[in-house]
Amino acid sequence: MQNEFKAILQLTHAVDMDNAQEQYLNFEKAARVHFPAHTIYWVFTYGERKQILPGQEQFFSFTDAITQLYSQGCTQALVQPLYVVPGQEFKQLQQEVACFKKRNKGFEISLGAPLLSDAAAVRLFVQKLASEQEGTRPASQTILSRQATFSNGATIYVGHGSNDPDAERIYNLLQQELQGWDKRFFFTSLLSKFGISAIIKQLQQNNYSAVQLIPLMTNPGKKSLAEIAGPGDSLSSKLADFGISSTAHL
Repeated sequence: MQNEFKAILQLTHAVDMDNAQEQYLNFEKAARVHFPAHTIYWVFTYGERKQILPGQEQFFSFTDAITQLYSQGCTQALVQPLYVVPGQEFKQLQQEVACFKKRNKGFEISLGAPLLSDAAAVRLFVQKLASEQEGTRPASQTILSRQATFSNGATIYVGHGSNDPDAERIYNLLQQELQGWDKRFFFTSLLSKFGISAIIKQLQQNNYSAVQLIPLMTNPGKKSLAEIAGPGDSLSSKLADFGISSTAHL
């Protein structure tokens, strides 16, 4: 008889960052705190198929992973995609989970949501971002008083972007929440409609000469980082063309 076990499947991209392994292990450590009885497996759904985490079993498709684990005695699976928004990849994963459930009735499997899955999640996320930016402040302070205590300059959060309409809707909500909290918070992406030109115009209108660029990505790869702050046609270069200096937190 096979040994029964419970599993967590963490899905993300295999990226080519120098510290990628460290970032993956940080996610794993956090999961172990809350689910000590589960065995954690990684599923890298995009990128080069190579051994990312030495000494650990890893997969390159959800269906391959869950099929193998089920055959080995897995009785419960928690599937957590480490995506920021619910784009096409998440929708594909939803279909694969539903298909596996249908074929294996009685098997306990649950699918977690991406970080920014709905309006409530976006609102909570922005509140946490603002708290980190500002430091701890009394709840009675108004938005105006918070703005007055900020250091001079703006912050631009940068996402991958998506052509998926639901992901675009989340990005719209994010931009609205950021601007609603403080006019110095902006969002742009490397792919979507939220171009840097409109942000530059607002920065100029408000006389901001410096910004910080912060990737809003689970684990950005070298290509994305180069598009944010590398030489050539990067966000930081575009800002510099208009006399706006930038500091990229990569």
